[in-house]
Amino acid sequence: MIRSFEIKNFKCFRGVTTLGLGGVTLLSGVNGVGKSSFLQGLLLLRQSHQDGEGLRLNGDLLEVGQSTDALCSDAEDDELSFGLTL
Repeated sequence: MIRSFEIKNFKCFRGVTTLGLGGVTLLSGVNGVGKSSFLQGLLLLRQSHQDGEGLRLNGDLLEVGQSTDALCSDAEDDELSFGLTL
């Protein structure tokens, strides 16, 4: 089971954001707060793991576009990273 998901500078997530997950996790909120971006981050990890050659922005599970489309527009640096705690 995934216990937490860490996102850095992906779409609306500026800087490092850690989201705790439990046995049942409900994503809720108004438009534009990151519900879809959270799920896209997980899909991006999955399709990149399948490929095995770095971060794959465009594939069978997800089409992000170019790296500038994935990077948070007001990020302090250009590092994009993800992490899982199992």
